[in-house]
Amino acid sequence: MHSSLAAAHDTGSSAAVRLASRSALPPAFAASLTDDERAAFEALRPAVRRLQVGQVLYEQGDASEFVYLLIDGWAFRYRTLGDGRRQIVDFTLPGALLGFGPGRIMSHGVEARTVCDLCVIPRARFDALLLQVPSLAIRLIQTLAQNEAIALERLMTIGRQSARERIAHLLVELVARARQSGLKVSDKGFTLPLTQTHIADAIGLTSVHVCRTLAELRKGGVVLLRAGRLQILDIRQLTAEAGFAEDDPMPWSDGAGNAGSGGNFLRPFVAPRGDAQGFAARVPLAG
Repeated sequence: MHSSLAAAHDTGSSAAVRLASRSALPPAFAASLTDDERAAFEALRPAVRRLQVGQVLYEQGDASEFVYLLIDGWAFRYRTLGDGRRQIVDFTLPGALLGFGPGRIMSHGVEARTVCDLCVIPRARFDALLLQVPSLAIRLIQTLAQNEAIALERLMTIGRQSARERIAHLLVELVARARQSGLKVSDKGFTLPLTQTHIADAIGLTSVHVCRTLAELRKGGVVLLRAGRLQILDIRQLTAEAGFAEDDPMPWSDGAGNAGSGGNFLRPFVAPRGDAQGFAARVPLAG
């Protein structure tokens, strides 16, 4: 069984080492706050903790008295069946709020895919902050609405799209969400620390099927896998494979026409049609 950071809070384990010099806010999230909102948040003096690769923040069924704001790194939410089968229900990027739900018992687990820094806030203090600063409560409602839109989109994808469409859809989603989270996304590269198993567990396929489908996309001139890199040769075709038109509103859009919204999602890194250099994303796709 994984050790969890939530458990470390209760036991005083060294797994939850405070990073005193680390900012408690993701840069993109901090930039979106007003001065008053930022001051109210920083007045909480939240702890900043680090998860190592593969470490669990909390398990499905755990009781947690904390909420967590992901400052840096990639993690994923998952649910497991009694026989150990796993479904990844979401990949979380900087700015994600974790551990906030209708009760204190977690309906899912969270595991770090990379080294992750998290802002740790006692649930009671977080609730008080929302009462003190209503504009932050409104932001939270907007975030939860966006999460619902992403979940509905994923449900449609798994239920109705082909393997090829599912993989294309996931890649389009992650690129757009990474830009929205303030991560560097350009024609020179994009760190996407997922294995074929993570992709398979997120979209209801086997690793073998993911491998075969990625090979088909490569042969079709849509994506190219080479030495641990995923190069998207034709982002417009990849978007079409996912079932989107270039000007479609994306389910992960912030609603204001910013990064991730329709055609805006394509502009920063789309190569001209026929340009083989395309868009590159670093993806270690081993097992």
